[in-house]
Amino acid sequence: ETESTIFQWNGGKCNKDERFKALQYCQQLKNERHGKVSFEVVDSDADNNHEFYSFLTSEEVEDGDHDENQFSDEMKLFKISDTTGSIQFTQVKSANLGLHLLDSNDIFVLDKPTHCYVWIGRRSSAVERASWYVIAHRYMSESGQLKKPVTTIKQGREPKNMFQK
Repeated sequence: ETESTIFQWNGGKCNKDERFKALQYCQQLKNERHGKVSFEVVDSDADNNHEFYSFLTSEEVEDGDHDENQFSDEMKLFKISDTTGSIQFTQVKSANLGLHLLDSNDIFVLDKPTHCYVWIGRRSSAVERASWYVIAHRYMSESGQLKKPVTTIKQGREPKNMFQK
């Protein structure tokens, strides 16, 4: 994403569902900017001279190669819910976090010191499922954490270390 263009890059092995979900996300970004940006899809087999590649750095980045100090050492749990009739993003808690706080009717964002999880409840609404990625991206952007990895987890598939620092 630049000031004037939103790019959707499709990897060579991505499937139609991934392409569609990326398209939805890009459309949401464009709508947030009131259509004042152009949108372009770039496939992995595009010419290396394509404008998209000029925005990428040539530096190699290793896994875990980030400044630990750029992230908070506190864990926070947020809820994405539309039970009030409109989509709400609210902080639930920042201490004594655990699975017992998650409600299968909603979606939750767990912001850990070096990782972020988006937990999708089995009975979350279609509106919540269609909105979580825009809400999570906005939160990560506003909190200066766009480089933090984000993992989506469906209810019942939680990793054992999800609530450990």
